[in-house]
Amino acid sequence: MYLNLKRIFKNISPIHLFLLLALIGLHMPFILLSFYSFPQGDDFCYYMRAKDLGVFEAVKNWYFMWSGRYFSAFIQSITLVKLNFMENFYLVFMSTFLVLLFSIYKFLQPILQVKNPIINLNFALLISIMYFEIAPALNLGHYWSSGSTTYTLGLSFVLLFLSRICSSKKFSPPDYIYTALLITAAIGSSEVIMLYTLWICLFYLIMSVKNNTNVLTAFYFLCLTILCSWVVVGTPGNKLRIETFDSDVPIITSLFLSLQKGAFFIFRWILLNRIILPYLAIFIFYTLITYQDINKRISHKVNIKSFVKSALIISCVLWCQFFTVIVRTSPDYIPERTLNISVFVLNLFFLFFLAKLVATYYELLKSEKGKKVLIALISVALFSFVGNYLSHRKLFIPPSIFPKGNLALVIEDISSGNARANNEYYHRVINMGLIHYDGGIYYIHTSPYDVHVSSRLKIEDLKDQESFINECIASFIGVEHVKAAEGSSVGRQD
Repeated sequence: MYLNLKRIFKNISPIHLFLLLALIGLHMPFILLSFYSFPQGDDFCYYMRAKDLGVFEAVKNWYFMWSGRYFSAFIQSITLVKLNFMENFYLVFMSTFLVLLFSIYKFLQPILQVKNPIINLNFALLISIMYFEIAPALNLGHYWSSGSTTYTLGLSFVLLFLSRICSSKKFSPPDYIYTALLITAAIGSSEVIMLYTLWICLFYLIMSVKNNTNVLTAFYFLCLTILCSWVVVGTPGNKLRIETFDSDVPIITSLFLSLQKGAFFIFRWILLNRIILPYLAIFIFYTLITYQDINKRISHKVNIKSFVKSALIISCVLWCQFFTVIVRTSPDYIPERTLNISVFVLNLFFLFFLAKLVATYYELLKSEKGKKVLIALISVALFSFVGNYLSHRKLFIPPSIFPKGNLALVIEDISSGNARANNEYYHRVINMGLIHYDGGIYYIHTSPYDVHVSSRLKIEDLKDQESFINECIASFIGVEHVKAAEGSSVGRQD
């Protein structure tokens, strides 16, 4: 292993190594913030139920009483108990982050087919940092145990599944078992992940029939996907959960609302790309210098007809996601954490299109005119970095032109000391240090520290004494009832 690593780094050019170190450095604030993470809302419920009933009984209870997400319920229950909850809570996010990065790396392997794994890793890190930069609800999609195991981990399983069907021309029995386990885990993570898995399996079957390869395999995978989806959707717990929402929305109204919210989201995503302009410039530049190493399948020229078809498929998938949420819950309730997955999918599609553009105009970019394009790309990256810096400090450039990305917010949380102070504050709350008792009720003061991405003890309205979240927090602390103290900032987080 040592000799392999030595060979890899010996043959790597300085620019690859520099980009690798730079991208790792950009990820470090997100990793560091994991150490200041704190349980939120449902985390207390999953922990207490698994502790009181045992892991398997707790999963059964969740399945029949609340949600059909059998796999995420199992993973969350067992990890929170085995990690001793409060002591090693940060390991949940460290693990899901590494699994996501590994899954992106594995997903790119059969697509890029580069000999040097450092190039593949750099592309994986670029995709990862762009996702973390503009994810709409990073705090609830990654730094919340329930969101992390439901969405981040589920997304990882989908990417690993895609890696298998892209790389395997013929499936062996172990391949069948491994892929089936990935499908089962992905669908059992969340309904949003379930929808994407269904679309992938359906598209895989269509392409298999068209190319007359792995038709029976694709059919088996689609059948398994439908079966697992029925297990998720058909649970009595879902019915009880839906009753908590105002879901009496007519189908036709839901269709129009889905189209409206989907179009608004795509427009919002386009605006978010201002934040990742430097990374997009770096991505194009890096695709250019690694063009000769990349699998020529990705080097086919841009086909407008294929691009339009792909864009329509992506739009249709997004519409189905919005429609499912609206028709099952409420026309006004689209959880921000579910949009993290949509952002990742759109980013991936857009980056693939950029790579195709580079392939189309590669010969032109090698010319003297092309050198000017490279200089322009470097200038865009530098201008974006400088513009972000000046905009965030309100110097010469209005903040509206370069809004803060998640990286800037995370660095602000950490450098200001608020992330650490917020974490210590809630530890004192849980240890009864900042709770006052009055009339049989314990009142909790929410954190006074201003944080952007850091965890907060505020997932549901703590003034609602009947909330099951409150009951879980009260049970963990060892009291009967908890409520928010007067003047505390409370409210449901999406």
